[in-house]
Amino acid sequence: MSTLLYILVCILLSSEHPSEHPVCTLVSTLVCNLLCTLVCNLLCTLVCTLLYILVCILLSSPSEHPVCTLVSTLVCNLLCTLVCNLLCTLVYILVSTLLCTLVSTLLCTPLSTLVSMFAQHITTCYASKISI
Repeated sequence: MSTLLYILVCILLSSEHPSEHPVCTLVSTLVCNLLCTLVCNLLCTLVCTLLYILVCILLSSPSEHPVCTLVSTLVCNLLCTLVCNLLCTLVYILVSTLLCTLVSTLLCTPLSTLVSMFAQHITTCYASKISI
């Protein structure tokens, strides 16, 4: 869905370098932010659950122990914030760069060239008919 939206935006813009267009950047940013939020939340939940289980197993008294709660809360919050911010930054850089480069190279640029060629052909066609 997001890729289709990106492609449509690029086709509609039909400029030489669609990836540089602010609308193109906005679409990729929105897609990346949504992707990061979903992926990071999922990863954090999994990591925190595993960590909580490990901490609780290591302690003699399980989940009721205040150390267990404190450790899991502090570690999870710190870990999630750091790891997710790092992951999201990396994912955003990779996805936005790859998406913009690939889409503009493989689809947007050839399509914009075709559109401009087609427009030139129509213009030439009409111009020749008018001159006759």
